[in-house]
Amino acid sequence: MTSFTRLMGGTAVLAALIVGGAAGAAAQSADNYPNQPVRMIIPYTPGGGTDILGRILGQKLSEIWKQPVVVENRPGASGLVGAKLAMQSEANGYTLVVGSTGTILSVADDAGVKSSSKFDIQDKLTPITMIAAPPYVVAVNPKLGVNSVKDLIAAAKKQPGKLTYASSGVGSASHLTGEQFEEMAGVDMLHIPYKGTGQAMADLLSGEVSLMFGPAPTLLPHIESGALKVIAVTPEKRSGLFPDYPTVAEAGVPGFESVGWFGLFAPKGTPQAIVDKINKDALAALASDDVRKQLASQGAEPDGMKPAEFRDFVNRDTMKWIRLREKAVKQ
Repeated sequence: MTSFTRLMGGTAVLAALIVGGAAGAAAQSADNYPNQPVRMIIPYTPGGGTDILGRILGQKLSEIWKQPVVVENRPGASGLVGAKLAMQSEANGYTLVVGSTGTILSVADDAGVKSSSKFDIQDKLTPITMIAAPPYVVAVNPKLGVNSVKDLIAAAKKQPGKLTYASSGVGSASHLTGEQFEEMAGVDMLHIPYKGTGQAMADLLSGEVSLMFGPAPTLLPHIESGALKVIAVTPEKRSGLFPDYPTVAEAGVPGFESVGWFGLFAPKGTPQAIVDKINKDALAALASDDVRKQLASQGAEPDGMKPAEFRDFVNRDTMKWIRLREKAVKQ
């Protein structure tokens, strides 16, 4: 055997030992993870949906891990400030970030992603699991006189460009859900943007606008009082919180789905063994009775996913919103 052959053989053995050792270290660190406090970044102010759902999960994870989960609110730039802080943190499992539909859209915007390009969240953050995806509801003013999605489509086709729907602003989830409905139902409605859900709600209740694709928790008191009527919910499957309402998809627009989701992420490059450990414990937390009750009080229900499933969902959902937003801006 030549000296070169011996050298290369020794190098290969050394490389294998290094790789094997690294894998073993990752597995070992996952076995005793976490052995110190975990930081959970919330990229919005206290009291909002992301903050509330993140704290509910964080508290339960703290109980499971027997280590503090320290919540750190870092608002700014529609979630981008907190997301970037997580992206710049060490990828060891001790920094997590709770993101939402809007957070990841901000991350994609910052990266210059367009509808003609591709987006992979793993280039920026490591997806761990969905937390929840509270449904939007299709709420109409009773004066409109429609009782189903098919009635709504018929009314919109009878008056092209005249039937009005409210949103909390151009490019908001309520606006883009309306855009998606118009596109998939083949109708032309008139979008009326407001500076927030509160103003939109006032005109919806008065009948100044006819309908809204809105967040269930905000609309629920007016639905229960009879001031508004729900004709459908927007998730792919019926909501366990609103089992009597059909989905838009089953009520006349096949394939329709729109949710405002919240999920857990880690910095890019976090070892897979640690990601899997966090995912396992997060799914256990979301399945617990007390967490389910707390989420239900916020109009949400747990929707845990495996990391790969969550990654695919985030990529698909983000590109959908980017495409719809570009279309809306051009109009």
